Amino acid sequence: ALFTILADLDKLREAGCFPDTKLSIRDFILRSLPMKPTDSLFNYYGYLADRSGLDLTPRMRVKIERAYFQPAEVGEEEHSAKLFLGLSTAYFNLQLASNGKIRFHQKGTARYTPASLTHQLQEGTSDLGVSSIPPERHFRLLFNTYFDTRSTAIIGATYTSQLDQLDQELRAHPDEDCKNAAATYGAICFGFPGFVTLTPQVKVELNGKTKFVDLGTKIKELLSRSQADALKSLRIQRLFLDSYYDLYFDPADLNVLSLTLVAGDRVSLSTSSRVLH
Repeated sequence: ALFTILADLDKLREAGCFPDTKLSIRDFILRSLPMKPTDSLFNYYGYLADRSGLDLTPRMRVKIERAYFQPAEVGEEEHSAKLFLGLSTAYFNLQLASNGKIRFHQKGTARYTPASLTHQLQEGTSDLGVSSIPPERHFRLLFNTYFDTRSTAIIGATYTSQLDQLDQELRAHPDEDCKNAAATYGAICFGFPGFVTLTPQVKVELNGKTKFVDLGTKIKELLSRSQADALKSLRIQRLFLDSYYDLYFDPADLNVLSLTLVAGDRVSLSTSSRVLH
């Protein structure tokens, strides 16, 4: 029922019934919903474990890791450890342009492990084409959980309702070409065939120092001391409508340590507490 309501709100917004504000009515409602600590990603990025999609937002970073293998000979097992050549890693920042659209901007150059791998690849890594994805107002990362023949993909569109429709289409027809399906809904699709891992990262503050963490990181993963001791000096602030608010919790309840971090979160402990850097 919730997703039906959100879809209806998107249609009303497309019809001009809501002002074009920085935070859409859809996002406002999602971020206002009371959720369990482990469900923070749903409030901010629309992610639930059984939906296999996650909204990409400005100031997020995407880490792309690709594994390379030698071609298998007759009778050999493909993509075995014996044929493994190495990894490439590239980072892309999601930047918000003045026209309200999001674009992908490569941060630095791709890193190859081992370094000699760069000489073995004839055309480099095709993942660098992410920079050429046309800017759009909304992007979503689709995981290969429900894909039979394709790997991860990034889809983009003017409205989230288009992404929802394309998402549903690809769920129902996993063999359908992603680009062709996207064009049907006025959207775009950039696929990542092969052995690729896409990891969205968000910027948080830990004792005043900014760092990127993988999306899905929990409070307890930042700590290097006993959880019970950490609660005594733990303070968490979350950004909502351009202002920071303290998250209140029972200092005796360890469940708060399962809180999933989102972009902009501020986590602080007393100077006597130890945290991971």
